[in-house]
Amino acid sequence: MVSGIYEPVRLKATELERLEAVHHEAECADPASNNWNLIITTELYSREAGSTSLRIECVGAVSEQEVELSPGYTTVISNLVVEDPQLWWPAGYGKQPLYDLKVTTSHDARRQQIGFRTIEVLTEPDERGIGMVFRVNGKDIFAKGANWIPPDALPSGHTADTYGDLLESARQAHMNMIRVWGGGQYEYDFFYEICDRKGLLVWQDFMFACAMYPSAPDFLENVRAEAEYQIKRLKHHPSIVLWCGNNEDIGALTWFEESRNNRDRYIIDYDRLNEGVLAQAVKTIDPHRKWWSSSPSAGEGDYSDCWHDDSKGDMHYWSVWHEGQPFEAYYQVTPRFCSEFGFQSFPAVGSIRGYTPQEQLNITSPVVEHHQKNDRGNSIIISTISRYFRFPSGFEEIVYLSRIQQAMAIKTAVEYWRSRRPVCMGTLYWQLNDNWPVASWSSIEY
Repeated sequence: MVSGIYEPVRLKATELERLEAVHHEAECADPASNNWNLIITTELYSREAGSTSLRIECVGAVSEQEVELSPGYTTVISNLVVEDPQLWWPAGYGKQPLYDLKVTTSHDARRQQIGFRTIEVLTEPDERGIGMVFRVNGKDIFAKGANWIPPDALPSGHTADTYGDLLESARQAHMNMIRVWGGGQYEYDFFYEICDRKGLLVWQDFMFACAMYPSAPDFLENVRAEAEYQIKRLKHHPSIVLWCGNNEDIGALTWFEESRNNRDRYIIDYDRLNEGVLAQAVKTIDPHRKWWSSSPSAGEGDYSDCWHDDSKGDMHYWSVWHEGQPFEAYYQVTPRFCSEFGFQSFPAVGSIRGYTPQEQLNITSPVVEHHQKNDRGNSIIISTISRYFRFPSGFEEIVYLSRIQQAMAIKTAVEYWRSRRPVCMGTLYWQLNDNWPVASWSSIEY
């Protein structure tokens, strides 16, 4: 359910001003002493003119001032020097210390937990094309992780406990990055707070995926407001390391008869939305984080086919699943960064029995087929079993072997691409989790 209001609605009353947004930049002022400049932007809204006190504190540093309010929005820039904080690291590279940033006015208050770290995404040309390397605190990170989708089709199932369990499973599997896929939703505050605590880097898509979008002025204005709100809401999280414009919208330019027949129009629509609105929002509000135009892509201004070209940027490699290639085909490519690849399996027999009557425990029964939304999914699973195993004798053996071969597929790709570093510096498989009980690419079933 990706339309509508999916969080609780609150009414909040204030006597004068309210804190509309608080966000910051952290810059290492002196590497020798590890002193950091904390530049805090406080956005206030007041219906009428007046004055308020503004107090900001973090790690013992304090800033206090009186602020004159005009009707509407007032923006205040404050500076703090934080002395020798511990650095925040991705999982497997160090600890994840977090510090309270407290912002208080006469009638409102806000508290955020922040981390101190530097982030660079290196996308420089080299002898093979264009690399993609995440560098945290000066150290190059091999990104190990998966793609994330909303964990339940119904928002009532989106609980902090569910999120915590899934993300802790990712950490225990030694992951250090999660990609929030653009066909899902901007996640809840607690998702990013959990990632902050567990050291899971977040590749954050904007919520556009696999489609052509309009460029009418009213639509673009709606998107601008959405993007600005989300960037300001989320940018204080140390886990977020990249803003990505969309999932596969560059590829979608060639998927539909309408866009193939009028490509110039649809490229212009794409550019007005992606580069004209989303990119400008990121570059204005959060210029120290990397803007990545699309996944997969080779970066801004490059409309390359990153499904079949492994030399540039991030790649979605789907030849093994969608084209029926053997697992050994993973050895034929070396992505610079693979942000999607995967292979399906059935969920466990116990899960299948939860939605299937006994008489329909068959791969081609109506209920089992209904719980498979990829048109060729079950046939690909069966044909791959016949390629690698003696054919199973019953339903339970088919289900079991489907899970074994899914693990084989991911293992084959990940082990080979990790052996190819530093040419390849990231593997994010599709997908970590599921939003209903179904045969799919997920490694953790619903």
